[in-house]
Amino acid sequence: MRVLSVDLGTSNTVAVLSAHGREPRVVELDGSATMPSAVYADEDGALVVGRDAERRARLDPARFEPNPKRRVDEGTLLLGTTVVTVTDALAAVLRRVAEEASRQLGGEELDEVRLTHPARWGTNRRTVLLSAARLAGFTCRLVLVPEPVAAAAHFTSFPGRSLAPGQALAVYDLGAGTFDCAVVAATEDGFVVLAENGLPNLGGLDVDQVLLDHVGSQVSHQEPARWQRLLRPGTTSDRRAQRMLREDVRAAKEALSRHSQTEVPLPEPFPDVL
Repeated sequence: MRVLSVDLGTSNTVAVLSAHGREPRVVELDGSATMPSAVYADEDGALVVGRDAERRARLDPARFEPNPKRRVDEGTLLLGTTVVTVTDALAAVLRRVAEEASRQLGGEELDEVRLTHPARWGTNRRTVLLSAARLAGFTCRLVLVPEPVAAAAHFTSFPGRSLAPGQALAVYDLGAGTFDCAVVAATEDGFVVLAENGLPNLGGLDVDQVLLDHVGSQVSHQEPARWQRLLRPGTTSDRRAQRMLREDVRAAKEALSRHSQTEVPLPEPFPDVL
């Protein structure tokens, strides 16, 4: 049986392929285990995804959306002068995964695709995800799996971590866009979510914003108008500067997981911030 499991995340997408009785393996996309869930609209309306989208964003940031999943309720995205539905944007990301899975299978058809989603997603959001998968070219059986159930299944796959029916565990999920927590119980047939809750506006992207606000508090008084241009860019040059700044802020946040301090490089005329 050929099964593809896909976690289309707010910031990154990961896929795992299980086929021909072999151990499941991560589907590398553009040479990496994770692919940015980003989309970029060319002038002709064609959508580019992943790292290619991030590279093109340096040319025209207005045509770029780094986190289409976070905008699932909006219906459409305005990328430059091109209007793109959120379904089409998510489909473009999934299509890249489908193409690589097909290549690794030598063109063989998949038997099943499993798509994870936040446990709190209602019918409308799940329908968008399923529609995107069909648009991406997945014609086989589609199975939706709540993210905490997927996490519990992975956790209990390790030796010594099995759960007997009736036992439960808590799944803590701080993602890029949201914080979710769920209690998942083992049953005779798998897992079931007993309770879930979360904060829809707290995630890694919000931590990035807090760090950006802190950086601004250190330097914005020097050139208030210039700092406002970084926060609310009106030209392509300003949008490029803002994008680079946000990338450097995110990199600094990640560096603080490994070091007690780091510096955020800032565009002129601002000094770097410790």
